[in-house]
Amino acid sequence: MLRFLFFALFLGFSVPTAIAVESRGLSVPLKASEAQDAKIIEEVQLYSESYALVIGIDDYNVGWPRLSMAVKDAKSIAEALETKGFDVTLKLNLNSRQLRDTLEEFYLIKGENPDARLFVWFAGHGHSQEGEGFLIPTDAPKPSAGGKFYRKAMSLRRIGEYVRLAASKHSFAVFDSCFSGTVFEAARALPPVAVTRATTLPVRQFLTSGDAGQIVSDNGTFRELFIRALNGEEKADANGDNFLTASELGLFLTDRVTNLTKSKQTPRYGKLRDKDWDRGDFVFSLPRRPTKAAARIAAQTAPSANRGAAEAAKIEQETVFWESIKDSGDAGLYRAYLDSFPTGTFAPIAKAKLAETEAQEARRQKALEDERQKLAAERARLTAEAEARRKADEATRQKAIAKERKRLAAERARLAAEAEARRKADEAARQRAIAKEHKRLAAEAVERKKTIDAEKRRLADEAKRLRAEQEVRFKAALKAERKRLAMEAEKRREAEKTAKKMRASKADLENDKPLPIKEPNRPSVEKSQSEAKSQRQIAMRTPPNAQEQLKGARWLNSEEIKLLISGNIAEAEGSRGSYSMKFAKNGELEGTHDSGHLDWGKWRIDVAGNLLCRVWDEWDDNRDRCSRIYFEGNTAIMFGGRKHVFQQVPEVLKQ
Repeated sequence: MLRFLFFALFLGFSVPTAIAVESRGLSVPLKASEAQDAKIIEEVQLYSESYALVIGIDDYNVGWPRLSMAVKDAKSIAEALETKGFDVTLKLNLNSRQLRDTLEEFYLIKGENPDARLFVWFAGHGHSQEGEGFLIPTDAPKPSAGGKFYRKAMSLRRIGEYVRLAASKHSFAVFDSCFSGTVFEAARALPPVAVTRATTLPVRQFLTSGDAGQIVSDNGTFRELFIRALNGEEKADANGDNFLTASELGLFLTDRVTNLTKSKQTPRYGKLRDKDWDRGDFVFSLPRRPTKAAARIAAQTAPSANRGAAEAAKIEQETVFWESIKDSGDAGLYRAYLDSFPTGTFAPIAKAKLAETEAQEARRQKALEDERQKLAAERARLTAEAEARRKADEATRQKAIAKERKRLAAERARLAAEAEARRKADEAARQRAIAKEHKRLAAEAVERKKTIDAEKRRLADEAKRLRAEQEVRFKAALKAERKRLAMEAEKRREAEKTAKKMRASKADLENDKPLPIKEPNRPSVEKSQSEAKSQRQIAMRTPPNAQEQLKGARWLNSEEIKLLISGNIAEAEGSRGSYSMKFAKNGELEGTHDSGHLDWGKWRIDVAGNLLCRVWDEWDDNRDRCSRIYFEGNTAIMFGGRKHVFQQVPEVLKQ
């Protein structure tokens, strides 16, 4: 067809639109059956687009040996496919991510066209592992790496998923590698002898240059035989119809490669093991060879020595044109020939073929019309039968529905009775369980109360014991501290006496006075401490300037203090936080800081001075802290370093 177009443009005549076929598509004549002499019933456009993905990998770098011919083979295959009208994508030395992305884009994006054909060529290492085939990218480790190998290698099972997702009717993948796989079933029969309507059905086909465990030669032989078959240079077209199917190509390559390698390398070909994708056959078109009749006619019409060069060129152009269309069965092409060469050498044959083609077309149209009428009648008959069956089925269905409703009503009544009986039995059991649980809970409550009471008694005893231990420790610590302080005070007094004596001696020496022979008597340490304590207690009984500070306040006498204090609590706030004092009826005193620290002591009432006095075990050294109490409104306040406000005030004191 391309040669015809070239000469048509050279001669300057126009080409009818009917014969302008896109170079990336393919039209094929379909025969009535697979018989060798079967008639052509119609010509269909098998493909509207042709896409090819060609991959070659030489640069292996993770344990696999480098290859020398895979990239060169891929480039040669790409060139051959481009001459066949394929839109070729060439990819070289892909790693695992690039290989996956390239295959996904090819099958899922370019495979969206249902009328396209998809061809894939992979040249590189392959491997079989536990019955599964793998393609090896540049960064895949050896299979001994375990999971790392599976992460990088591309399994044939994954490619099987890709070809199923593609919408294109025909897909053919050729792997110039050696492995076995579970994706496709090896062919066990000869290919069909003719292109029929079955050829156009969906198919996914595969071809490998070797089987599992074999070493595929890296010398370009498989690639060279493939290109020869594609160009019609080998007898791969088994039925001679100028169309090469994938099945014919697989049979040819298996026979030739097995013979050339003495069975050391046996290619495998077959179809995807899937009932929806194993019916058709991938088709390549082959260059048309001149027939013996055409050669004879060309010899008879060869220009003589005295003819001009222009006449010879015209005859050659006519011959080339005729050879390119004579077996096409296309009426438009025959008309184009007659329009260009009305008195040409092949004009009678063209007219006869045109008449035959038009007659065939008329017969085909009549047969199609008869078939349409038969189909319409059959459709009407089937519609009537379907309607009758539908009515009968509907009547049967209504009877079955009525019967089922009756059965369901009876079943519903039975289930309701059983459910009511179960409900009553369950309720009785539930009431018994509730009564039993109440009884158990009551017994548990009694036991819990006993346990709690016992724990309270234990905790009270423990608290009492801890307070006693704390009091003993505090008193022992205080006693030791007092002893230490008394010793330090005695040392200081001795030191002062010595210093005073030395100063007096120095003064006497300066005044030439004799030193005193006898020291004056000094009171004992115990007597000095007793006198100091007495003086402090006397000073504490009368707060300084209390009368001047709280003029107009009502001060409580000893009887009122006794009535207020017993069992009461006084609280105070200051810069160091809050503090409360609890006055027990038995004279015990308990102080609590907001930090949780506890103080222990005693309290008493100084009847003579109308004072409330307190002695703290921890720091007071048996020294009274005495304060007066007054009323501020209806609030009782203890006057001291801080104001202590009493929580409770008897009503009799408020009057």
